[in-house]
Amino acid sequence: MNRIGVTFFTGNILFAIIFIRSLVLNSTLDKFYYLLLPFGIISICLIAKNIGQIKYFKNIILISLLLPLRRLFFYIANPILLFFTKYLTFFSLLCLGADPILIDRSIFLGDSELVISDGCGGADNMFFAFSAVIIFKIIFSLKKNLNLSIIYLITFLIPLFMNVIRNTLLALIITMNPNYRDKLFTFFHDSYGSLLFSFISLVLISLIYFNFLNKELEEI
Repeated sequence: MNRIGVTFFTGNILFAIIFIRSLVLNSTLDKFYYLLLPFGIISICLIAKNIGQIKYFKNIILISLLLPLRRLFFYIANPILLFFTKYLTFFSLLCLGADPILIDRSIFLGDSELVISDGCGGADNMFFAFSAVIIFKIIFSLKKNLNLSIIYLITFLIPLFMNVIRNTLLALIITMNPNYRDKLFTFFHDSYGSLLFSFISLVLISLIYFNFLNKELEEI
């Protein structure tokens, strides 16, 4: 069997294993959930091309790796983001004239308590923004290092401050009248309202990115 035949056979075996394993994939808690897409794409690449030509699929393989990298990013970045988030949220409440008390991860406003838990660090929102920028970079690449540096900086800062705004809003909501407090809190914490801040972050970053791109294209 020649090299191309070995690559084709290996790709088919890998694809068959992935397909069979996916049949029992019924929860995002299953770690294979994060590897299904990249392994699947690699197997298809092996079937379509020989191993020496897999470099032509590097971009799509890189994009497929964003899902498993999300968990790694969360474990690394979330403790750092939680540190910044709790203090910045506390500071923003002070600026709004509230009288917050910060104890560990809890912010007290009168008799109300907002807990800055692991999911409140904004790591998922930030990774979503970085993933979008990576895809932009692959498809519509910026050439100037200064522009890239600014984009990477704002991709960190904008989601961070949007998450602080979200936590500040949640802190103010818990001090409201109980008749509509719970519904508002659920909407902005657990429901579609929480996605609003991710959407705003992505829109702002995208506008800046494509503004830089347009300026670079005008200079060509």
